[in-house]
Amino acid sequence: MDVGLVFGIIFAIILIGAVFVYGFDLIKGFFCTGSDAQTLKAVKDLEVSVKDLYALSEGSTLPFKLHLPGDAKICFINPDDLSPNIPKGWNPDSTLMELLNTSGTSFYRSNLWIEKCSEKIGYKIPHLLPAYNFCATQGDELFLENKGYWVEVSLI
Repeated sequence: MDVGLVFGIIFAIILIGAVFVYGFDLIKGFFCTGSDAQTLKAVKDLEVSVKDLYALSEGSTLPFKLHLPGDAKICFINPDDLSPNIPKGWNPDSTLMELLNTSGTSFYRSNLWIEKCSEKIGYKIPHLLPAYNFCATQGDELFLENKGYWVEVSLI
């Protein structure tokens, strides 16, 4: 083999290795951006549905299908009762419980806990109250019901 070809192959291997090592976070961030956008769109769609249902009469109902990416999860929590519901996927650790109970944080009194690709955030949808604490993932269907002063959400 020619000496120049050997050095060219070695240089290419080093260059490819450097791209993987230093570019992995950029590549991961690129894929997370799309996933995060899809997750937040699903939350905004839910917020619009809750607002529309709240404007209707008491007893009105609406099924809602969550369109989440595979790596996302949305937990519906009652800020007045943060007790675990392990069969339904809600099992908060002590750090999360402290965040949800500490006034002054963006998590305080949140009724949604959103786990996206890049981060975990608390979010509050006005007038939304879950029937019980639970988590929903890709393809889950929700049942929304106007209870008068709030809209109750549960899994179908």
